[in-house]
Amino acid sequence: MSTEVVQASHEIAAWIELSVRLIEALSVIIITLAILYATYIFIRRITGPKGTKDPIEEYKERIGKALLLVLEILVAADVIETVAFSKTFESVVLLGVLVIVRILLGWSILIEMEGTWPWKRRAQLESKGRPEEEASKKE
Repeated sequence: MSTEVVQASHEIAAWIELSVRLIEALSVIIITLAILYATYIFIRRITGPKGTKDPIEEYKERIGKALLLVLEILVAADVIETVAFSKTFESVVLLGVLVIVRILLGWSILIEMEGTWPWKRRAQLESKGRPEEEASKKE
């Protein structure tokens, strides 16, 4: 290989590494802003006019949604890093384990937010007298 090709490959690797770090930094920014915004709305709800939802439940829901988003972004960063740099079997297995752990975390956050298993949500909404389509229109 010529030195230009090696140098170009190192430059590409540096750009990929930078993009992964920027994606991770974006995750930190998103969760920080989401917590600040959710806290601001929470304080407004408990000190001002009351909304239709419980302020604590609304607070948990806002933070939970942000956490779910951040988990997805971090999985994307891990995939990019693994595909670009570590093509060994061990690194792919490690990525698989990380993805599974993040999926389980996401499910636990979703269950905490909704109070039911995802596949039982429709039945729960219908038992309350409103179909899922109506519920999504109101949100």
